Amino acid sequence: MPRKLNSKQLRFAAKVAEGQTLVGAYREVYQHNGKRETASRTAKKKAKHPGIAAAIEEMRIQLLPDPGEARAIQAHLRAVAVKLATEAGDEKVRLQAVEWLYEELKQEIAERERLEGAKRRQEGPAVEVIAELGALYAKALPGREPPPLAEVAAEAPGEE
Repeated sequence: MPRKLNSKQLRFAAKVAEGQTLVGAYREVYQHNGKRETASRTAKKKAKHPGIAAAIEEMRIQLLPDPGEARAIQAHLRAVAVKLATEAGDEKVRLQAVEWLYEELKQEIAERERLEGAKRRQEGPAVEVIAELGALYAKALPGREPPPLAEVAAEAPGEE
């Protein structure tokens, strides 16, 4: 029967699962102030420990957004891409992450423009009707300001 992980091993696994580097997590949890090479070697060894490796994988799965939450997944994907674009050791990976982010941004801008255009088209007739009503009011009752639209809507018959 495998032994349970101690509190430091669990904290190390949690920090790695949250995205911290092995060395950064090791130094923080075990308060290592020695050489980087020693910290790197020991952190890699700890991450390969069967119990710690299993805990890291389980925690990573728990940290993933619910598959039904599209916005959360999209935010998670963007966060991963930003991290890859800034921290990946391979230049090709960084470039691909930046290109993916750029394409995502272009799609989002296009979608926002489409939605704003639809909103303007939808509001267009209403704006024209309101302007026409204002002109009729001014013609029928010169010198008087029309009442605010909120008052007119509240007083409309049959609207309850």
